[in-house]
Amino acid sequence: MKKDNILLLIAVFLLIFGTYITGAILTPYAKSLGASGISIGLISAALYIVRLFVGTPIGKLSDKKGILSVLKYSIIMYPFTALIYCFAVTIPVLIFARFTHGLASAMMLPMVMAYIGQISPLGKEGFYMGIYNTANLIASGIGPQTATILASAYSKKSCFVVSLALSVISLLIVIALHKSKTLNSENKNSITIDSNSNTKISSSKLLTNHRLLALSSINIASAFIITLISFFFILFTPQKSISLVFTGFLISIYNVVGGFAQIPMGKFSDKFNKCNLVLFSGIIVSLLLILFPYINNLSLMISLMLLLAVVSAAFVSASSALSTILGRTVGMGSTMGFLGTANSVGMVLASVFLSVASDLFGLNSLFYLSSAVILICTLLFAFFWKNKKDEATSKLKNASTKIIQ
Repeated sequence: MKKDNILLLIAVFLLIFGTYITGAILTPYAKSLGASGISIGLISAALYIVRLFVGTPIGKLSDKKGILSVLKYSIIMYPFTALIYCFAVTIPVLIFARFTHGLASAMMLPMVMAYIGQISPLGKEGFYMGIYNTANLIASGIGPQTATILASAYSKKSCFVVSLALSVISLLIVIALHKSKTLNSENKNSITIDSNSNTKISSSKLLTNHRLLALSSINIASAFIITLISFFFILFTPQKSISLVFTGFLISIYNVVGGFAQIPMGKFSDKFNKCNLVLFSGIIVSLLLILFPYINNLSLMISLMLLLAVVSAAFVSASSALSTILGRTVGMGSTMGFLGTANSVGMVLASVFLSVASDLFGLNSLFYLSSAVILICTLLFAFFWKNKKDEATSKLKNASTKIIQ
């Protein structure tokens, strides 16, 4: 990967880092403004609601106008979004900031994945996507801790100020890269199976592409894992007599270890059958989640979380590599945009289902429910991925059967 591409990824990492800093402080900050439960729910969901509706259209737009063009516009939006957060002293303004943030992230996150897919050499899709996944997971691991430190040492609003500073630095990096005119949007080793399909894929064709539906099911499964660990795990640990400090440590283990495992797991997925890796790792993740309610020892809980982080890394890296390969036939932007929409659907469903399950059946049920959803989604992936009816699948298989497996 060339220096300019690495600098762009650094700019993106800073934005993701700032997003997790902001997200970690949103609920207590909203409460300090007198937000009701409904308002807090709307603030939390606003980002995913926007991404749910605009993800696919933005992906299709990027295939027509260029992935880098959409990505650069999203990075320009981030400082303005952070500025709105800084001046958000009422609930309506805070909700507006969250909606704006949703639009910016819908333009940025899938486009980063599309860009990496575009520059990834043939046969190294897992390694290149692993770089992005590493940055994302590490940012999610250290962002919340940074937010708590800033809020304790200064104020909750200082988190928004730091996020603004990070977004400005990111923008300056992109401006410098734009002036240098050396940023590569393609890689000579990457391939496009059908150059004409990128700008002519309709929404109906996206919805009937079996392998895109297969990967969408994996994105929904991943959303359940993220929601369970990031938002509900903190409610589960007190019944195991685990302190808040160690709970944060366990969540950090999952994010940071999972992040560092992405690159080696990406390399591993490049050498073996990616479809089977997704299938086996998904089943193992499902089984591991069932064990959590039965673990009462902190050391065993740490070991289980470490194992979950590594297996989840294999699950994500292999599916990310497959999305890159599929993007070469469907359109890279359209693929990542559609999968971004699927992820938002998963986040909304996970938040609703896990909330209801915790009230009706208790906190242990969250692990059983998540395990069942992940297992079902994994089996759906296997079913749809091996379906050979759609045109894009045939082209992809004929072009690179060995690599796609």
